[in-house]
Amino acid sequence: YINNCGFVACQNGIEMFAIPQGGTLPTAEPGLQITNSHFNTNTYVPSGVHGYALHTRGIADILIANNLFYSGSTNHTPSPGLSNALYRGCLYLHESGRFNIQGNNFVNLDGGHTGSGYSNVGVTIATQSNAALANNRFGFINNNTFTGFVGAGGAIWLQAGTAGTITAYEELNYFKSCTYNIVDQTTGSLNTTSLPGGS
Repeated sequence: YINNCGFVACQNGIEMFAIPQGGTLPTAEPGLQITNSHFNTNTYVPSGVHGYALHTRGIADILIANNLFYSGSTNHTPSPGLSNALYRGCLYLHESGRFNIQGNNFVNLDGGHTGSGYSNVGVTIATQSNAALANNRFGFINNNTFTGFVGAGGAIWLQAGTAGTITAYEELNYFKSCTYNIVDQTTGSLNTTSLPGGS
């Protein structure tokens, strides 16, 4: 339980890994609640390394509510053509599910950098391929604000390996100066990104 905390001037805020990379363990670590806190991941991130306010793997029952997230810095943008991709952002949930992300402010502070091999995304839902965790593959992303996310991943990135049912209504989140609001790369997606009759 994390409440009223500050994680500032850091490469990574919180990392919570219940399973190893590529792991197929049958259970996920339950229970992660982050509320009323501030994250500012604005330090230098080397090429080929990630920098996230929250990075999880194999976690279920996640509540992220009423927080302020700053990601990136105009002082630490990589040169174009990186040999290894540099990924940073606010939330990166991998092999994780049963989540509720609501009432947060996500702000990109890198000045709109779009160099090759660079990514800065508000919320990334990554691969959900572990069959043992199949019942955890769902969640909500609503009532948040996103500002200045201009990369190919957009403000909300539902990656190709996302295999569950995620509801992220574009109409119930607010996007300002984002090139793509929601990027859903899943094949035969069961995700819901628009209200009935919406855009």
